Amino acid sequence: MVIGLGPCTYLLLLLLALILLFPFLEEGIFARTLLGILFSIVLLVGAFATRQTRWGFILKLGLALLGVGFQWAALWAESIAILELAAIAYAASLAVSFSAVLRYILKRGPITADKLHGALAGYIMLAFVWSFVYALVEIASAGSFGPSHLDFAQPGTFFKLIYFSLTTLTTTVTVMLSP
Repeated sequence: MVIGLGPCTYLLLLLLALILLFPFLEEGIFARTLLGILFSIVLLVGAFATRQTRWGFILKLGLALLGVGFQWAALWAESIAILELAAIAYAASLAVSFSAVLRYILKRGPITADKLHGALAGYIMLAFVWSFVYALVEIASAGSFGPSHLDFAQPGTFFKLIYFSLTTLTTTVTVMLSP
């Protein structure tokens, strides 16, 4: 079975939709609201994607809701300071969800379509974690990623960091695998 019906499959589909729609949903309040809704769903599905202890679930759900709250506050207040808090909450939420997905795919047992989808979703989540870390570095030390600082008020800025993160991850893996 190529198409799984597990929670990691839905997480992967949402992450792919987010990457494909991201460049088109950065300009204007309506587009950013749609992007916010999609990313909120990704964070919440990430919290529900794998089985975990009660405390693990509470931690993942709490971080996801904190990130969603900061995201919406930053969207409506147009505040970079709140956006920094949202980035921290996002990075933490995605990192915790990534660790849960990693535990799930490395668990003993048969390799299922859902586990393969979880591996791909985990890889994309890792790219998003690094994108948020790069954004925090750029905010803290302007000009870290080029001769001029990145203006997060301009459309396309965060997508550049996602592109940089995915490029860095794939280049590192390619270099590691070739002699």
